[in-house]
Amino acid sequence: MEPQPLIRPNIDNAIERNKVGNYWLGNYGPDGSFRADYVGRSDTCLRRRLHNHAAAYKFQAFIVREARTIKQAFEIECREWHLFGKTKGTNAVHPRAPRHLRVYKCPYCEYDSSKEVTSHDYTT
Repeated sequence: MEPQPLIRPNIDNAIERNKVGNYWLGNYGPDGSFRADYVGRSDTCLRRRLHNHAAAYKFQAFIVREARTIKQAFEIECREWHLFGKTKGTNAVHPRAPRHLRVYKCPYCEYDSSKEVTSHDYTT
C-alpha cells in the first residue's frame, strides 16, 4: 500500500473498524518521499489506533496492513522493529506481546515481555 496523509478520512477509507494489523508512521522528506519513523500494531482496532496517532499531529503519513491474527500482527511488528524501528528514537522499546497473550515471544530475538514488571502488574 502507498503512504497516505495521516488524516481521518484517509484512515477511514483505508481500514474497516475492529481489524487487527500493523502500521508505519512517518513524514515526507523534501523530495516528497515517505520516511517511516515508527512501526506499530493494534490488537483490537487498527482504525482507532491510527485516529489516536492522527490526533497527536506527530506524523504526516501512514501505511497500514491488516493481519489475519493478533499473533501475526505481533510477529510482523517484531520483524519490522528489528529491521529499522529499534534505531529510531520514537521506536526505541521492543514490541510487547499482546496483553492477554504474554506467551508470545519475539521470533527474532526471543524477547519475552512476560518477564517484564509493569506498573499495572501492581494494580488491583
